[in-house]
Amino acid sequence: PGINGWEVLAAIRQRRPEVPVILTSGYAEIPGRPPWSDECRPFVLNKPYSLGTLARVLETALVETLRSTTLPNSQRRNSATAKMS
Repeated sequence: PGINGWEVLAAIRQRRPEVPVILTSGYAEIPGRPPWSDECRPFVLNKPYSLGTLARVLETALVETLRSTTLPNSQRRNSATAKMS
C-alpha cells in the first residue's frame, strides 16, 4: 500500500536483482515506465491473456533466470521482455 508497481519493481531489483518479475497491463504502452537495462528488464504480459500464454511467460521467465544465473554475460538473453500472444 502506498506505492505503485514501478516502485515495487525498483525495490525488488534493489534487494534481489536476479528475481524474475512479470508485469501485466491492459495498456499497449505501460504508463510511467522508467528506463531499465536488459539485465533488469521485467517480463511484460499484456492483458487479456490466456492461461496458456501465462504458462509460457512463466516458463520463459524461469528458464531465462536460470540461464542468466549460470551463463557468462556474453551468453545471456538480450531482452527479457516476453512478447507472447
